[in-house]
Amino acid sequence: FYDSLSSNAGCDSIIETVLTVTSQITVNLPINACFGDSSLINGNYESANGTFYDTATSILGCDSITITNLTVGSLITNSITASVCQGDSVLLAGGYQTTAGSYDDVYSTNSSCDSIVTTALTVNPTITNSVTASICNGDSVLLAGAYQTTAGSYDNVYSTNSGCDSIVTTTLTIDSAITGIDIQQAACDFVWIDGITYNTSDSTSSFTLSSASGCDSIVTLNLAINPVVTTIVQNGNDIEASSVNGSAPYFYLWNTGETTAIITPSANGLYSVVVSDTNFCFSDTATFDVTFVINTGLQSLDNIFSVYPNPTSDLITISTGNYSGLTTANIYDLFGRKIMTTNEKEVSLKAFADGVYILELTAGNYSYTTRIIKE
Repeated sequence: FYDSLSSNAGCDSIIETVLTVTSQITVNLPINACFGDSSLINGNYESANGTFYDTATSILGCDSITITNLTVGSLITNSITASVCQGDSVLLAGGYQTTAGSYDDVYSTNSSCDSIVTTALTVNPTITNSVTASICNGDSVLLAGAYQTTAGSYDNVYSTNSGCDSIVTTTLTIDSAITGIDIQQAACDFVWIDGITYNTSDSTSSFTLSSASGCDSIVTLNLAINPVVTTIVQNGNDIEASSVNGSAPYFYLWNTGETTAIITPSANGLYSVVVSDTNFCFSDTATFDVTFVINTGLQSLDNIFSVYPNPTSDLITISTGNYSGLTTANIYDLFGRKIMTTNEKEVSLKAFADGVYILELTAGNYSYTTRIIKE
């Protein structure tokens, strides 16, 4: 710029002014901060995004403007899930975790800010189940990786869909073979459950059946073959056949052709009878020599002697009428075994079991036989 002035001498005086206008000083300052942090701007701690202006005086006395652009980074978070099997662990939040819960792990981003990963941990329980099983004695079953033959508790470990253990506990029982004895009696041939016909006593034969549980059931036969035994006794003017063993009713066949248990002999002599039971088992031939029929010159003792009470529970009395000689009483069981001999007129049967007995009375050269029933 030029200014013309007049000097004291009246001459021109020219002032040349060179004007310089200084440019405004501005500074753009970008600042980054992490979420949750703050930055000191214009005397204040700022923690939110924004543009902040600060005016100062330069050396030349002009304004100097500082523009601060604050950028606050977002918090980076992530949520994930994880699972472990009961008894296992996983490294979360700086430790090995074994219980279900929420765990935070903090990492650093490229801008050095926090990155938080939240892990929801679940613990899959071990699945257990209890079952029972049974086998027959001598068999085996695959349990706990081996074939087991003894009773006990065995664990089998399987894998679930989540890869965890599934434990099945099996309580094993052993069914022992059932044994029993089949007691049978017969008078002759006997057909057992094995289809075999036995004609002698047997206590060793056995047969195997299947029990309700499918195991062996062993039955041992205890068979007693007791043939029909027949005896003949005098009963007054009659003779009577009595049988034991076998199964009643009995059927009689005398050598006279008669078919009743009691017959009346028409003459002295030898009489015989064969008896069969309802199962067609036959006795041996029983014989009796009849000597008491009158008109033979022999004395008929049944008209002299009597025995009472009969039946009896203990004592029997032997009455000899007008006979004064020595009388001997022999008592036999139905198998012909002599069990007592006495000369007493009163005889006690208290020591004997209830049943039928044969009483034989002898007087001199003569004899008399009759039945006694003890009850």
